[in-house]
Amino acid sequence: MRASRVVASALTGAALVLGVAASPASAADGWQATADADDSTFGQHPYECDDFAGGEACFQPYGEWFWVRDLSADNLPVAMVWSYSDDFGSRQGVAYDTLGKARGWTNLNKSFEEYGSLFWQVCSVTSVAKKQINWNSCSDGQSSFT
Repeated sequence: MRASRVVASALTGAALVLGVAASPASAADGWQATADADDSTFGQHPYECDDFAGGEACFQPYGEWFWVRDLSADNLPVAMVWSYSDDFGSRQGVAYDTLGKARGWTNLNKSFEEYGSLFWQVCSVTSVAKKQINWNSCSDGQSSFT
């Protein structure tokens, strides 16, 4: 009887620890490079976009995809600076594209809880290594719900 209580206690404790741990998605927030994207998949689901003279970014709620592309051949990366919040807290990060104008669309897959809100802006990046955004270059921004 005592052995079964110890095992049950250990399993309950393990479940509590797993429930408190940060999710892999939130652990991966911060500065993240976008990847070379298959342009043919862009626009298959509804999305919302924002742009400025140097770049464009879109959020695709279905699957939680960030799409970023550089519109200027100025050798400065373009970033989608985002902030997400829901009833349980908030997260923020930067999805940046260093592949340049010639590449076209790049993307990054995220994971958000349903019924949260997302705000993002498109900005040029002064330095990826120093994690510096040129805040004077940013678009007005967009909001969306997940």
